[in-house]
Amino acid sequence: MVLIDRSSRAFLVILVAALGCGCGSSNWVADKLVNGWTRPFPAGSRTPADYNVPYRDVVLRTSDGVRLQAWYIPHPDSRGRTLIICHGLGDHRLGALGIGLALRKQGPFNVLVYDMRRHGQSDKTHFTYGYHERKDVAAAVAYLEKTVKPRPKIGIIGWSAGGAVAMMSAADEPKIKAVVAINTFAELREEIQRRKPGSLPSLVMQGGIRKAESLANFKVAEVSPLKAAARIKAPLFLIAGDRDRTIDPRCTLRMARAADPDRMTMWILRGYGHADWWRHPEFNTRVTRFFRKALD
Repeated sequence: MVLIDRSSRAFLVILVAALGCGCGSSNWVADKLVNGWTRPFPAGSRTPADYNVPYRDVVLRTSDGVRLQAWYIPHPDSRGRTLIICHGLGDHRLGALGIGLALRKQGPFNVLVYDMRRHGQSDKTHFTYGYHERKDVAAAVAYLEKTVKPRPKIGIIGWSAGGAVAMMSAADEPKIKAVVAINTFAELREEIQRRKPGSLPSLVMQGGIRKAESLANFKVAEVSPLKAAARIKAPLFLIAGDRDRTIDPRCTLRMARAADPDRMTMWILRGYGHADWWRHPEFNTRVTRFFRKALD
């Protein structure tokens, strides 16, 4: 059974709701952008052991000193094929566990699920939609390089903001050999502007973006899965629901046009939205087939 918590927030939902209240403070906008709501990791929650699979509790340490909580779930028949799973905004590794276990079994793959920075039980630093979160993935890759025998063949899968993290990481990290991104925005600045309520003054919004950049030490304009798509050298599988009302499916079409056509595959899920893609009866089979071909 795939376990994805239905309460998992889609990309920027909290920002949209917050801006809609009419607050005129740029400081407040900045805070909501990089310190927005995240769902707490429930005390006494399930672990992979509850599904009778072995796992290790892992603490990953990033190059900028952030500690990330993770579960490494090996499979004895993986032959080194290993997946890193990036959950969506506001969620945590428990919300990604169902997908991880389903792909692990069908692959078979080793799986690493982790709480992105500011999420779950990881350190509560600022969240930057992929800019600094690439360091999270780099820490995961370094751990797998030391742990997996034989040497790992690494794939990465993420959805919504996690898809942005996956794509931007794969563009920088040659050890990532395959990428799946689901319902992912194309450009962060564009996405923020698209969601700006008409009642919010543009100067307030722009001031909030600048303050968020200063607060979290990042550049909104450089958070660009679209640009990453053009740089990714590994096989890339882009997936979007044509009824996604959170991220415009045309973002996926734009990234597909930017990517190397010889390495890119696109799948539009007819009748599916932002958070129900995992219910598609062919999802696990198609994603498993993609990763096995790319990682074998």
